[in-house]
Amino acid sequence: FYEKSCEDVAAVLSILIYYFFFYRSESFLSGRECSPAKHVLFISSYSESFETVALQKEGIRQAFQNSSIQLDIEYMDTKRFDTEENKNLFYQNLRYKLRNAKKYDVILLGDDAALEFGEAHQKELFKDIPMVFFCINDIEHAEKAGKNSYITGAVEEFYLKDTIDIAVKFQPEAKKIIAVYDGTLTGQGDEKQFYQMEENYPEYEFSGINSSRYTWDELGKELEKIPKDSIVIYMSCFQDKEGNQYTIPESARYIVRHTHVPVYRVSSGGVEEGLIGGKMVSYEKSGFVAASMAMEILEGESPADIPVVLEGESQYYFDYRALKKYGISISLVPGGAVITGMPQTFFEKYKKIMIPVSVLISVFLCVLLAAVRDSLR
Repeated sequence: FYEKSCEDVAAVLSILIYYFFFYRSESFLSGRECSPAKHVLFISSYSESFETVALQKEGIRQAFQNSSIQLDIEYMDTKRFDTEENKNLFYQNLRYKLRNAKKYDVILLGDDAALEFGEAHQKELFKDIPMVFFCINDIEHAEKAGKNSYITGAVEEFYLKDTIDIAVKFQPEAKKIIAVYDGTLTGQGDEKQFYQMEENYPEYEFSGINSSRYTWDELGKELEKIPKDSIVIYMSCFQDKEGNQYTIPESARYIVRHTHVPVYRVSSGGVEEGLIGGKMVSYEKSGFVAASMAMEILEGESPADIPVVLEGESQYYFDYRALKKYGISISLVPGGAVITGMPQTFFEKYKKIMIPVSVLISVFLCVLLAAVRDSLR
């Protein structure tokens, strides 16, 4: 009986092994042959070192993770080299690659410079290839681009109104609203979006500071002139008059150091550098949305039938130290907001230890109570 049982078990195991290692792998391979991998090119306006690009890539990869998509990435690096020479070199390099590689099924265009590049070279480099843009600051440009039957995408909506509304609550004595932006393509879109808000706040005086018109020292002096009855919003400050380039943390620290009022932000980065925060766009979700639109196209949807997305994902972020610095009560912060740098409560700090300790103490108490009860009996 024992030997017979062993033979039966061995037979069953043999069948299972055959199924999993031969039948299933054969089905998998035949499935791969029926649906070959799709090729997607992501053209980023910036470089891999720029703060928002890693978040965009993460969102794209999340959308593509369960599909057989080969993703290639090319960087324009326009934040560091915003010149015609750099753009021409990128064009020459990409043209060579496209001529010597398999045709792409979809092109992803990250930020304004990439969209401009895609439109300018659509007939030559991307003929009949669908293009999906995202994180576009110039909403008018995005809507116009979306009228092209091969182009769709999503804008980088800044949550200016929500951020201004919370700033007004934080600073009820304010009379002016001032934005800091630059002369780059991103900055030009920022400037447009900022002044479109003016009609919503007729009782406030709107003005802007364009960092591209000042040297770094001149910009500092201009910032120091901002009166205390002002709401300041840092939108973009990547370059100065002399063409020097600055990162978000560098700009944030400099602006905070030369102003005497809270500085708000509607895009990621800088909150832990002294900015008070605001309602911010999610670059990860932006990448996910664009990649999801690309997936729809790869599944047969026409880009002409996919409308341009004008609303994005957002989250309130605030810095606890900045709130305390300017005497702003935590009770004024919207519910669900992320507050960085906030001191942990005793339980939050030791909860990993407290939970098992609490369980052990409860067990010991139960044992003790049972022993006392037994003694009394």
